[in-house]
Amino acid sequence: MEKLVFADAWQDFFSRHRMETFSHFFDEAQGTCVNTNKKRNVLKLTIEDTPVRTFFLKRFYLGQVKDTIGAVWRFGRPMSQAAIEWTNACHLQRHGIRTGNPVCFGEQMVMGFERRSFLLTEQIEGICLMDFLVERWRKLPRATQEQIVVEMAKLARRLHDVNVSLPDLYIWHIFIRHDPATGGYALSVIDLHRMIPKARTASERFKSLARLHWSMSSRYFDDDLKDLLISAYAEAGPTDGNCLLRSIRRNALTLARRGRDVGRYYPKTNLPSSR
Repeated sequence: MEKLVFADAWQDFFSRHRMETFSHFFDEAQGTCVNTNKKRNVLKLTIEDTPVRTFFLKRFYLGQVKDTIGAVWRFGRPMSQAAIEWTNACHLQRHGIRTGNPVCFGEQMVMGFERRSFLLTEQIEGICLMDFLVERWRKLPRATQEQIVVEMAKLARRLHDVNVSLPDLYIWHIFIRHDPATGGYALSVIDLHRMIPKARTASERFKSLARLHWSMSSRYFDDDLKDLLISAYAEAGPTDGNCLLRSIRRNALTLARRGRDVGRYYPKTNLPSSR
C-alpha cells in the first residue's frame, strides 16, 4: 500500500512543481546528499518559487523488524520510519518545541511492514550547534556561553515536562539561531526517529538530558558549564536529583560500552581543551 500525506496547503505547492506521487519524491527528486548510511540518506532540495524554498528529504530504505516492533510498542500499530518522525515532529510542535517543519511524508507498506518511506521538512533557521561551537564558541563572552547552556537545559526540560524522551538529543542534533526579539538564542531539535512521546518513567525522561550532557565535548564545555546544564535543568521543575545523576552516569557507561567516543563526532580541529 502506498500513502502520501501533505501538511496544510503544501499539496498545491508541490503540484505546481510536478511533485505529486511517491516516486516523484523518493526516486526522482534531485538535490545535494548531506548525510547517508545503509538505512537512509538525506538530500537538500531547493525549489525555485517566490520565495525560494529549501527542504530536507530524508529517505528510508528497507524498514527493520525492530523498527516495526518499536512502533507497535510506542504507538500501538505498525508505522513506517517516516510516519514516526512525522508524528513526533507534529507532537513537539503542538507543545511549542521547535523542530524541522514537516510538510510531507510518504510510505510504501507491505502487510504492515515498511518497504520504503520518506519525510520532507523545511530548512530550519540557524545553524547546527556543533558548527556554531567550532566557528564561534571561543569568541563568545563567558556570560553568553552560560546563557546558551541554560537554553540547552530548558530545551531538555521542556521535553521532560511533556513526558517526551529523546535519546538522540546530542549537540549535533540541535540547531541554534540568534533571536533578535529577546536578544537571546532559540534552539530547535532534529532526528526524532527514536523519540518516545509518552515516556513512562523518570529515568526515560532524564535520558534526553543525559545524552545531551554526554555529547558536550570538553574541548568546548568545561566542568562548570556541564554542571550548569544539570543545575539549570533541575531548577526548572521538580527533579529527583539522585535519579538524574544516576541516569547521567548510566548513559555515559552504556555509550562507553558500545565504543562511543564523543570526540569522534566533532570535527578535527587544533583547538585546545576548554579546561
